[in-house]
Amino acid sequence: MAITKLMHIKERKTGEPSTGLRNCINYILNPVKTDNMKLVVSNSGLIPDEILKSFIKTKDFYNKRFGRQGYHFIVSYPAGEIIKDSIMLNVMEDITQELLNDEFDYVAAVHNDTDHPHGHIVFNSVNRVTGKKYRYNNGDWAKIIQPIVNRVSEEYNLPLINIMVMDEKTEQGTLNKRKLLKHDIDEAVKSANDYDELLEILEKDYDIEVKEAYSKKYGTILKFKPLGETKYIRANSLGFGYYPEDLKRRLNMNPLDIKDVELAVNENINKIHVYKGFVSWENMSAYQKDIAKKIYYADNILKKGKHLSNWEVNRTVSKINTLTNSILVIQKNQVDSFNDLVSQIEKKDNQILKIQGYMKKLNQQYKDYLKHSKGIPSLFDLLKSYKALSEEQDVNLDKLKKIEKYMDVKNVEQAYNTYVQKKDELRKVKKDLQNDRKYLRKIKKELEDNLEERKLDKSMLK
Repeated sequence: MAITKLMHIKERKTGEPSTGLRNCINYILNPVKTDNMKLVVSNSGLIPDEILKSFIKTKDFYNKRFGRQGYHFIVSYPAGEIIKDSIMLNVMEDITQELLNDEFDYVAAVHNDTDHPHGHIVFNSVNRVTGKKYRYNNGDWAKIIQPIVNRVSEEYNLPLINIMVMDEKTEQGTLNKRKLLKHDIDEAVKSANDYDELLEILEKDYDIEVKEAYSKKYGTILKFKPLGETKYIRANSLGFGYYPEDLKRRLNMNPLDIKDVELAVNENINKIHVYKGFVSWENMSAYQKDIAKKIYYADNILKKGKHLSNWEVNRTVSKINTLTNSILVIQKNQVDSFNDLVSQIEKKDNQILKIQGYMKKLNQQYKDYLKHSKGIPSLFDLLKSYKALSEEQDVNLDKLKKIEKYMDVKNVEQAYNTYVQKKDELRKVKKDLQNDRKYLRKIKKELEDNLEERKLDKSMLK
């Protein structure tokens, strides 16, 4: 799948502010990757130092040397797509000209050292005509960037680009590096036949340096350093599905076998429950049928094998679980209208408050056992110490007798067991109430949001 990425280059907190910009320019102009600098076009010079000086000169002229230093734009076409280097260079130059209108210092380069044609653009953060900084506004991908890239691609009869959306958080300065990295790994998994080939594809086709490392907590893990980054990203920060064993397991999956889909997500995820314990369609209310339809559609998407990247499978399975739980909750609470929904939420709120009151009374009832003073633990804590000591191989009788002086072990143990049993029962009831309330609130919010999107009055829900 062809993709584009836009990444910003930050100011270095120590040393020269433009070090990251220098490194990025040096990388994309690597003679080995650019046929000895023949596949380069720029409006700011011919060699890395000259280009960097031109960027800094513009910044200094407008007194904007600090802050975001520049942007790195990557255009990548599918592996196996045959595109002449000269055509690819023309594509990169056309995209750059149309996007920047020659108002920003830039350098563009084509890399021909991989089997997927791709190019890089690095441009200054400061407009050399107006002195204003380049600003990405929410929605610019769809309105400006995607049309430009696809228009140029069509002119050269090349595949259209699937734009990776740059979200609002990204523009605020928190570039989601891990999300981009996970996307690249998911794409590489689709192309690889085995684990060794996967690592090779990541390094050659995606410019991601990969190393194995050992962690006391996680065992053998992988470290990834994407293009333009100075630090490695550890696999354990990406979540389940990206450890070596997870990747090997995903590579062995049959993409059309629904039974294997759960292997792509972590072991702790809830099992997929579809239609178990549901009432018949004829006995469902309109609200219940609406939720059942959503479960059916989500399940159908999963079965068609369209969501085989880890994050997509995770999201789809989660959606099925949420919808399944929602319909079970509205059936259990006999919700047949929006008013029923509101009423049940209020009822759950009151019941939870009552349970909290019961728990408070329970603690009050056992306060003599629970309280402790300075240097002296509570009777329940003493009981735990007593049990632990009595189970040791070398029993310390002196310590046991010392505890027995403070309390009647048999009575304290009986009180403790009764307290724990009652508390566990109340916690279970509270947890069930909170769970029901959570799903009822989700349904209420979804219904209200749906009306708001359609600009309809909420009174229609009554």
